[in-house]
Amino acid sequence: MSRRFSILCLIGAGTFTAWGAYSAMRDYGQVPALIADRTTFDLGKMHEGRYPIVVTLSNPSATDLAVTIPAGSCGNRSCLTSDPLDRAFKLCPGQQIEVTLELEVKQLGQFTSSIRLLACGTHTEVVLITVTGECVPNGGAHENSKQ
Repeated sequence: MSRRFSILCLIGAGTFTAWGAYSAMRDYGQVPALIADRTTFDLGKMHEGRYPIVVTLSNPSATDLAVTIPAGSCGNRSCLTSDPLDRAFKLCPGQQIEVTLELEVKQLGQFTSSIRLLACGTHTEVVLITVTGECVPNGGAHENSKQ
């Protein structure tokens, strides 16, 4: 009987320890620091060139955010950049802002480009914006209406 009681005590202690660790790590009331209206763009078939990608960012938290958009990155056959390069700004609680990124499609074929937006407030959050599509020759179909 005492052995069963000891085992039950160990299980109970382990459960309470795990619950305590979980409760300590969880921040009640924490909402995402930065929300993008869209994080993925499938542009379909398009030609070489430069295209604007518009993203609406919002701050649903109760804290000011310092948002940083890096200069950009190049993937296979394309680049996604911010304008101006290395853009940083403050986003107040409840505020929304439209940000225009520029996609440069450089070569024929499938492409994927991404850029990471960094928001710092009560915690740091990264939002990844990804653009995909297929670059076709100038005589091919142009279906850029998917944006």
